[in-house]
Amino acid sequence: MNEYFQVNRTNDISSVRETIFWKPPFAGFLKISTDAAFCSRTNIAKLGTVCRDSDGNVFFCAVAKRTEVFFPLQAELMAISYGLDIAREKGLSSIQVESDALLAVHEIEKGFSSSCE
Repeated sequence: MNEYFQVNRTNDISSVRETIFWKPPFAGFLKISTDAAFCSRTNIAKLGTVCRDSDGNVFFCAVAKRTEVFFPLQAELMAISYGLDIAREKGLSSIQVESDALLAVHEIEKGFSSSCE
């Protein structure tokens, strides 16, 4: 562990990230937050999801491993789908979804808007 910190230690202020805090969903909604990690060498993705109400109470959290994943976008979309699948299995509705994968969110919004036309 010390080796990791020594290798990754930096004095370059441009590498410091802004801390982003979770924002609660609108009143009466639940928020599913998702993320994915993808390894192109093994074509394995790890998915994570958590569902909370506006007070931050956790309704569920889960992780999963998926094989035969070929792109980071595919992994992020799988994470979103995974969270929504669990919510549906639990009979939850009025869901907001949060993901740091802007391309995945854009693709979902694009597909949604074209299906509504």
